[in-house]
Amino acid sequence: MAARRNADPWIAVALVAATLAAWAPLWRNGFTAIDDAAYVARNPTVLAGLSWHGAAWAFQTRTAANWHPLTWLSLMLDAQLFGAGATGYHATNLLLHLLNVLLVFVGLRGVQAARWPSALAAALFALHPLRVESVAWVAERKDVLCAFFYLLALVAWGRFARGLRFGWGSALAACALALLAKPMAVSLPLALWIVDRWPLRRRIPLRRELLETLPFFALSAASCVVTLWVQLSSGATEAWLRPPLWARLAFTPVAFLRYLELTLWPADLAVLYPHPGTSLAMGEVVAALGVLLAITAFAFESRRKRPWLSWGWAWFLVTLVPVIGVVHVGFQGIADRYTYLPSLGLSVAFAFGAAELAQRLRVPSAARAALAAAALGALAVLTFRQLVVWRDGPTLLQHALAVTRDNFAVHAYLANELASAGRRDEAIAHYREALRIRPDFPHAHYGLGVTYEEQGQLGPAIDEYEAVLRANPDFANAHFNLANLLGQSGRLEEAELHYRRALALDPANEGAERGLALVEQLLRQRQR
Repeated sequence: MAARRNADPWIAVALVAATLAAWAPLWRNGFTAIDDAAYVARNPTVLAGLSWHGAAWAFQTRTAANWHPLTWLSLMLDAQLFGAGATGYHATNLLLHLLNVLLVFVGLRGVQAARWPSALAAALFALHPLRVESVAWVAERKDVLCAFFYLLALVAWGRFARGLRFGWGSALAACALALLAKPMAVSLPLALWIVDRWPLRRRIPLRRELLETLPFFALSAASCVVTLWVQLSSGATEAWLRPPLWARLAFTPVAFLRYLELTLWPADLAVLYPHPGTSLAMGEVVAALGVLLAITAFAFESRRKRPWLSWGWAWFLVTLVPVIGVVHVGFQGIADRYTYLPSLGLSVAFAFGAAELAQRLRVPSAARAALAAAALGALAVLTFRQLVVWRDGPTLLQHALAVTRDNFAVHAYLANELASAGRRDEAIAHYREALRIRPDFPHAHYGLGVTYEEQGQLGPAIDEYEAVLRANPDFANAHFNLANLLGQSGRLEEAELHYRRALALDPANEGAERGLALVEQLLRQRQR
């Protein structure tokens, strides 16, 4: 009996050891080609480390079209401790992932959930290759940091449910910190309702539950308002990129089912899966909706006999809602990183379901352990291999092109990498391929314009910058670059207009100020 009671610490040690082994390739990885420059590698404020100026900037900036000041502060702390190399940032991401794995296990055991299903659920969460994007991508610090405080809030809520002191206040504080790390935590109030039903099995009046969670809903609502304002004001929801509302709604059941498919069969994982836009077949939408409704009905019917199934499915659906794409941001339709928290529901449902099935079939304990080890070993191998894909920017992007179709955004990202390496002819080929797939893609036109300009082809560069502005009239850098080239070509009146527009969009552009002053001086001389 004493040995059994002492098994939990050894399980925790085994979870840490297995995770470290599966994630061993992470130490050789560098920064990626997407977002890591804006978050760390070329962000002087972050690289300067912690300071009062940096803290003020973290709460005010709209860099990367997000408001997550706690994430910025954590990256500044890493810069203070580890400098500019990628290894220290990866180490912190992995440490947070390890803490999250332990919180899953400790949280389940703390509410008297069965030991071995709890351990299996934590191991599935730890070793699944869908976790790689959240942990191996430095810019996704927000994901693992948000999850840490999200899970802390749930553990504190469990204490509150058991009548322990400071539980409610600790849960609310952790909720606030989770939202400051990433706004995806807006689902937390509903997650509290879910865990109240299982595994906490609280039986309280609805009015009391509403009163207890009202402050959590208020924090989430405030975070939604701030996030939408930041994304709208920073151009993250550019009109040319946003599919029609009907297309976004139609894609919703397909996205849910695709996440479920990737969880059960994690093959051909990519850093970016393009949104299908209006090309989605209605038959696929109807089929996906039918499957989702069938699973939901089965989970609802099983809520008394198998509460972990209804809990897990409800968790999966609710925590995915903030990122399911109805409010469209970015190029992606779905993303591996969006499964970090939602996958927990599926992990718990699978682990407790497997335990029940094994018990019903009277599978011997040794066979259960062997089957679990085989499944977890397969996931660990897939995670190990996926981490190699994330070794560097070109490897990551070339892999994404190999496993997806018509991925115009990845072609453009790879072109940027090639252009930075001086391989301009290859870069031009990828920019053109991106524009073949999506002719109105302003970022590809812009990159192509910059590359032509570097090659001294001013006429084609002007054409590309003008194409950028036809697709997105508010592209500040395109106005600035076009103004420079027009000025060099003697088209001073046009250059003046574009300098003024560049300054209106980006008042801090000192180059545009100097360019405008020079053009105005030349125009005055011409008039004399």
